[in-house]
Amino acid sequence: MRNKGFFWSITIALAIACIYQLSFTWATSNVEADAEGYADEKIDSLNSFGVAMVYLDGDSLVVTDEKDLDHIRTFYVDEYLRSQANEVVHFGHTYAECQANEINLGLDLQGGMSVTLEISVPELVSELAGNTRNPAFKKAHAAARVRTDAGEGAFIEMFVEEWEKDNADQPLAKIFYIHNQDELASNASNDEVTTFLNDQANGALDGVEIIIEKRVNTFGVAQPTIQKLPGTNRIFVELPGVKDKESVRRKLQSTANLEFYEVYNNGGATASEGVGNIIFSQELEKKLSEALYGDVDIEEPEIIDTTAVVNDTATTADDLLSNNPDDLLSGDSEDDLLDDVEELDSAALANMSEAEKRMKFPIQTILAPNIYTDPNTNQQVWGTGTVGYANIKDTSDVIARLNHPVFKDALPEDIKFMWDAKEVEDENGIGVGVIYLYAIKVPSSGPRVSGEDIDNAFHRASQQNIGSSEVVLNFTSRGSEKWEEMTTDNLGRPVAITMDNYVFSAPTVNDVMSNSSIISGGFDMYEAKD
Repeated sequence: MRNKGFFWSITIALAIACIYQLSFTWATSNVEADAEGYADEKIDSLNSFGVAMVYLDGDSLVVTDEKDLDHIRTFYVDEYLRSQANEVVHFGHTYAECQANEINLGLDLQGGMSVTLEISVPELVSELAGNTRNPAFKKAHAAARVRTDAGEGAFIEMFVEEWEKDNADQPLAKIFYIHNQDELASNASNDEVTTFLNDQANGALDGVEIIIEKRVNTFGVAQPTIQKLPGTNRIFVELPGVKDKESVRRKLQSTANLEFYEVYNNGGATASEGVGNIIFSQELEKKLSEALYGDVDIEEPEIIDTTAVVNDTATTADDLLSNNPDDLLSGDSEDDLLDDVEELDSAALANMSEAEKRMKFPIQTILAPNIYTDPNTNQQVWGTGTVGYANIKDTSDVIARLNHPVFKDALPEDIKFMWDAKEVEDENGIGVGVIYLYAIKVPSSGPRVSGEDIDNAFHRASQQNIGSSEVVLNFTSRGSEKWEEMTTDNLGRPVAITMDNYVFSAPTVNDVMSNSSIISGGFDMYEAKD
């Protein structure tokens, strides 16, 4: 019994350790409960104001439809959780850190879904060969597919064997070199071609893994599992707690295609010349307020303050974060910028509640314009690239309001709003919950240039910015013509490079380009690889 005190000390220490570990689970549960409440409030708001349809994440959803309502609820829950990722919620720990430390219940206890995705190596090999119609290639390709389906081995090895069986004196390089000259020698041996094809397949799998990871991050799932299965071309994805399984499955299986679009100007006298003046129009905002909330009886000026402005997408996070991140969308107004925007009486604004502000000014309380002070003229002017920026938790509201008929009727028919693929980060690389918005020209015929026009692409160390990476794109013959036309038409203007309706980069076109282009934007190696 002499060790009784010692054992009690150990027991108490273990109990404290268990409680501490469980506290992370309690913290995440509280945030997730708040997310459910946030979603309920959003849906109640839609019902209160008779909103019949909302446009969320590329889908038009009917509020009164039970199935669509589940999608809407899931979207709002995920939106709230994403906005809280870097917020401190538990003794100095952010929500994301609490998720990483909470007890993993897994699919058995928590429910959810698991998916296995596979890339088509036969199709990849055909594309690397330029979809050649060479009879010998097609024969070897078809035979290899049969053997692979029968479980004899990996497709690439079967394909090379079939090729050499009937074409022993013909090197494979003659098929693949013409479309892969930067990565394959014209006199490469069949073993070297085999290595090249396997490297391309592995690289494609890495690319798919990155895309899947980005898509999974939009679901707000705690502790997802994304794992390449060794010796296969498959990726295993496990998503605990997912409820909207059909929507998740559709997004995971959708084709990711790179698309190049023109970006609307912000400034201009008409919508076709500049959309910024339309989006932040006093008259339209008043109409939207009346359409959403009726006649708001608040004796206040007509326009809310808009500050914390930025120059363009090249503006650093440090510049953006010179103010408190919580106050990015508020502050004291500066000189007039838009023709129909008036300075706000800040004293009158101070007497309004947050709910009254949002009702009276439904756009400018959730979206800040991309304006800056020209150092030469000391006048406020529109920046290029982005329309503005918003808090992540307000992104769905921003899109829903810009898609409201009040704005739809005033904006160009081919306009589509897309968010930046990455939120703004501070100097430590930590997201601050703010994201840029672009106004994209999307022709009815589709993008002027797309991934189908790219022959190959690779990343490398930047030749100008030490420590960063860049992406090199080589276009097909037809793609070169289309890219030359597009860059000619957009000299001095940004072109948005998009995927999955997100803007990954929007570089300014400095020269007419055709056969190849280099995309540089201070990417690190992993971002360039994405």
